Amino acid sequence: MRTGAPRHKTTRALGRTGAIVTLCTAIVTAPAQGQVLIGMLFGGALASENFNIGFEIGMNLSNVDGLSGASLSRGTLLGLYASWRFSEHYHLYTAILPLSAKGAKDADPIALSDPALDPIVAAGKMTRELGYFDIPVIVQFAARRTDGFRIGAGPQMGILLSAKDRYEGLTPQGTDVTVENDIEKSTQRFDAGLALDTEYRFAKIPLAIGVRYYYGMTDTMKGSGPAVYNRVLSGSGRIALGVSRKKPPEPKQ
Repeated sequence: MRTGAPRHKTTRALGRTGAIVTLCTAIVTAPAQGQVLIGMLFGGALASENFNIGFEIGMNLSNVDGLSGASLSRGTLLGLYASWRFSEHYHLYTAILPLSAKGAKDADPIALSDPALDPIVAAGKMTRELGYFDIPVIVQFAARRTDGFRIGAGPQMGILLSAKDRYEGLTPQGTDVTVENDIEKSTQRFDAGLALDTEYRFAKIPLAIGVRYYYGMTDTMKGSGPAVYNRVLSGSGRIALGVSRKKPPEPKQ
């Protein structure tokens, strides 16, 4: 005759489900400092053989396709990730990245429609600084269960947090000046595209080295001007907060 699961096991399962829901809600709404604390508090509790969370810390090398003269700029990448192995060789990888700096530098200046400032900035260069809250969702293939290379692809969405153009100019008197123009109202709030991801997980330490390329497919600017798109190459260290916990074999009777 089949019997129900022991009550204490059912309670633990419900507790873990509730903790995962609470964690996901808290991660989405928490600022970067809060995410660090949340990760430290919940990482070990949620770790299992098939699921873990951790920090993703790295750097973005970004450019803006369609922005004349632009070259690569560097920016911070920071947040939490979660990895769930749902079959023998496939994993679902997602991350909540509230600090994802994008943009470009050395671009040709865009006129400010200001008769006093346009002559000053016209001969200089412009840097575009974009701050995003990024959420990649990647399906990864892994030849080995716990270590080695993983490759994957999936959608990525970004929520704009800040946007500005910074101009380096020169006055008629020969004085260097910096002019900042807030362009957040003329920048699209949401960005979306395709992410290609690869990582190498080490066997003896809870660390992976990841590289992700983001191909933006959303025109980042409003209005009828030339279309511009985010292009980002990210490199990061992915530090797991929990370790796989397998039950030790029961002693032979």
